[in-house]
Parts: sequence; C-alpha cells; structure tokens
Amino acid sequence: MNKQEREAKISELKNSVEEHKKQIELLESQISDLVNANVCPNCGEDLDEDALFCAACGTRIIKESEVSSDKCPQCEAPIKPGMKFCIRCGFKLEESVTSTPEVPPIRKCPNCGTELKDDSLFCYMCGTKV
Repeated sequence: MNKQEREAKISELKNSVEEHKKQIELLESQISDLVNANVCPNCGEDLDEDALFCAACGTRIIKESEVSSDKCPQCEAPIKPGMKFCIRCGFKLEESVTSTPEVPPIRKCPNCGTELKDDSLFCYMCGTKV
C-alpha cells in the first residue's frame, strides 16, 4: 500500500467514524425519548400528557408537581413522604428519604395535665415539680 492509498483509506475510515457518531447521536436521542416517555408506572401503557388516570389499568397518575422534590435513588421517579417502595421500580426506600420530621412530644404536668414548656422545672398551674 503506497502513501496515497493509505491516506485515502484513513480519510475513508474517518468519514465512517463521523457517520457512526451521527448514528449514535440519533440512537441516543431515541433512547432518551423512550426513557422520558409518559407511561403508566403500573402497566407501562402510553399516556396522554394530561392524563389523570391510566386508560388501560385505571392507576391514578401522579404528576411531579403533586409530589415532593425527593426522587428514587435508583430510577429517579418522584417519591412522597411515607413511601416505603418506589412505585415505578419497586426499590426499597430508606427511612431517611421518606420519613416526615419527628415532632417532639408535648410535655404535660403529671399532676394536672397542663401543657408545659420544654425548659419548665415546675408546673405553672399547680406547682408540681416536673
């Protein structure tokens, strides 16, 4: 193979690489469209953009605006506080991701039941030491 033939072959291979890159971009775009498709999380049927329920199985469709900004760590589906499993992929969610903040218990006087401040040493109504 002489220099001219080598250069022609290199040029041909570079063109082939560019064509394949364009094909890869097209395929990645199609994959992205499929991944982001509006489908029922229960049965996988295609949904209209404004669907509130799946026409195939009746599952209520939860819009992202209805849920918190928390997302499933596996599939990034939106999750609500209190959910134990992701509704899209079934991933078991950690307590810390879905639990609501704990509210400290209200302190009450053991004698009269009056609600007390956290730093109270005595009940202001009956004087009982708490």
